[in-house]
Amino acid sequence: MIRSSALIVLGVFTLFLTACGEDPGFDKFAASPAGGLRFLNMVSDAPALVLEFGNQSIGTVPFGDASGISNVIPDLERTLTVSYVANNQLQTIATGTLSVPQDQLTTVILTGTVSDLNLIIAPEDLTPPEEASTETTLTIANATNQPDAITFEISDAALEAPLINSLSLGPGELSESVTLESTDQLSITATNTAGEVIWESNDFSVSTSIRPMVILFDAFGPKANNVQAIYTSFSSTLTFPNENFLSSTRVINTIPDQTAIDLYQRIATSSSPTVVGIEAQPEAETNTYQVVVEQLAQPAAYRTPTALASATTLVGSGTLTITNGSTTIDIVIASDGSTAESIVSTINAAEGPLFASLINLTDGEVLIEIATRPFQETSDLTITVDDDDGDSTDAVGLSQLATVQLDNVIPSQESRFNVDTISYVRASNLISDVIPNVNLYLLAVSAENTSETLTISQQTLVAEDLLFGELSPYIDNETDSIIFTATPADDETVALYTLATTLENNRYQRLTITGLAADISGILATEERRPIATEARLSILHAAPSAPLVDIYILGSGQNLEDANPSGNDIVPLSTGRFGLVPDTYAISITDSASKTIIAGPVTIEATPNTFINLVALDADGGGTPIQMVEIAND
Repeated sequence: MIRSSALIVLGVFTLFLTACGEDPGFDKFAASPAGGLRFLNMVSDAPALVLEFGNQSIGTVPFGDASGISNVIPDLERTLTVSYVANNQLQTIATGTLSVPQDQLTTVILTGTVSDLNLIIAPEDLTPPEEASTETTLTIANATNQPDAITFEISDAALEAPLINSLSLGPGELSESVTLESTDQLSITATNTAGEVIWESNDFSVSTSIRPMVILFDAFGPKANNVQAIYTSFSSTLTFPNENFLSSTRVINTIPDQTAIDLYQRIATSSSPTVVGIEAQPEAETNTYQVVVEQLAQPAAYRTPTALASATTLVGSGTLTITNGSTTIDIVIASDGSTAESIVSTINAAEGPLFASLINLTDGEVLIEIATRPFQETSDLTITVDDDDGDSTDAVGLSQLATVQLDNVIPSQESRFNVDTISYVRASNLISDVIPNVNLYLLAVSAENTSETLTISQQTLVAEDLLFGELSPYIDNETDSIIFTATPADDETVALYTLATTLENNRYQRLTITGLAADISGILATEERRPIATEARLSILHAAPSAPLVDIYILGSGQNLEDANPSGNDIVPLSTGRFGLVPDTYAISITDSASKTIIAGPVTIEATPNTFINLVALDADGGGTPIQMVEIAND
């Protein structure tokens, strides 16, 4: 019923070139750039893709990520080139033509495979909603390589019956905009033709002003039939924090003077992770708590009261001083980066307690909006300005971004909740001072007459008698807060190493524990599991504590160490180097830092596309040299 295909196939040797598609180059009479263009790389076996639109570089977009929004000349057909980097040269996958409408944003989703690249063209509506509107629109794209159609069900947490119960999309298809009555919480479930649930969003918030698009794409994690999704709008691209996935972790014992170790874990869980999340430190006590979330803190949002002519309008330069609770940061706005869009980018790049966005109005005008990021010390911001124009208190130049000059369009609000029937009020949704050694993240209001159960478990044995250089089997967990503890074999009372972490969603991970005597440390790192059609994936783990700094040489056919530069230099223990290798035979050597004295290797490997090679540098059994390089299996 609600389906339209927007699929353009770009074959490797196919060219869509016409006279009107030629790049005209610079034309002072051309229309001002007022079209928006961005790309999402969902090509399941592609490396990071390099995108060019005419003579305009869009940039490099990794798999599962989005480019920024580029201003382009509207209503002009230009050549799109999709490439990747191999041996420091661009290899073109496909070319085609594309144009962007005036004052509109076009999102291009790259799907398929390297040898069969497809595009989903998604025009996005940027017109402001009517003030009295209580509706929002949602678009869904199927960017997976699932062989058959996927059926989507859209539900409102406040309603018994689904809003949409049979939205079917084949690979490379984009739905029409689905109009929904505005609601605080939506959820989406995707099933395959066998009726199996292959993805669930859990609850997420929507707004009348956002008009989001949900994009389903291939994932490479522990769960079978693995797909995942991102949520994108004109202002941001986000993952779904509550997707139902596993995280699989294995541990490798690289402690040369420990015959064997055991690994224990404690888990901090929430019965309703979409309402309240939990993060426990090693010192947290084993216990169970009942939590009711009555009101969420609302981060404040501030907006310039007067519209700017365009995103490229000069605002001013100087220094923004941002205060949030006890946190204060300075953000320098240089004179050559003082346009509205540049200021927004600079604020967001600072990764402080705030983020900024441009609000698009009619006729290309924009407003700058600044808001408190979630889970800060408080929901409020104070912005003062040291304006380069000499007057920091007026509403001219950069001074207009001081909070005293901005409209507070969303007032801050405190959170209200209770733990074990004791009521609390806090200035944030991050609660770190109620349960000792535990952080709570308030995400949604509890359903009426319900409470959420938080549990911090007792210690359980998950890997036993791991010998030096040995890997445990994978340990599957939901994406919970985990406390790992390594002990000598059969001696639970002595903690060699403890790590408190929240496992990364939908990932294979490896916990490496190394060191000598009482100086034991560890690191948790993601393992590469996505095959790449153009290269092999090489991972080298430095786990030899006797060598504090090393260089790594990866030498292809015809190369020799004396004439080569290291592929990685000054590598410290517990670092993992990851490399994409084009097909060839390689010799891998490890040398002392800043010298070419080989201390491990050479090891010869054969790199072929779609393969994974994992090497680990270890001390000799018992400690010290000679360092050895061993290959470990991917499974």
